[in-house]
Amino acid sequence: GARAAGFPVYVVGMGPQESITNLSSLAVAGGTGQYYPADSTQALSDALAAISKIVLSTCEFKAPTAPPDNSKVYVYVDKVLTGQVATATENGWMFGATTSDIILTGSYCANLLAGAATTVQIIFGCPDYIPPDIIP
Repeated sequence: GARAAGFPVYVVGMGPQESITNLSSLAVAGGTGQYYPADSTQALSDALAAISKIVLSTCEFKAPTAPPDNSKVYVYVDKVLTGQVATATENGWMFGATTSDIILTGSYCANLLAGAATTVQIIFGCPDYIPPDIIP
């Protein structure tokens, strides 16, 4: 499942209590511990805000596999290509402990944590693939 691939599963429960009794076990199986109850639109908004703060508490992304070619890894922040850098103080991205760990660095990380950047896309390219500077 998603957890085995390295993706935590967040569960938001909506509806009568008797119909959401298994949601905690789903959240535990998904690696996030407890479901978020949402019995009103405000509660749903609060749950999604809490989850987004957890999800965006790091600038490290773990791919399910290592890239086939380490020189063909392309990282886009808000659909704009960013460059690979050598140190965490520079603006861009770098590999973490393994080549399946991608870490945003510098202002890219700061913008993501602050909510100024909202999407990160990582592409493992083929040998003849030329990445566009901006993706649709």
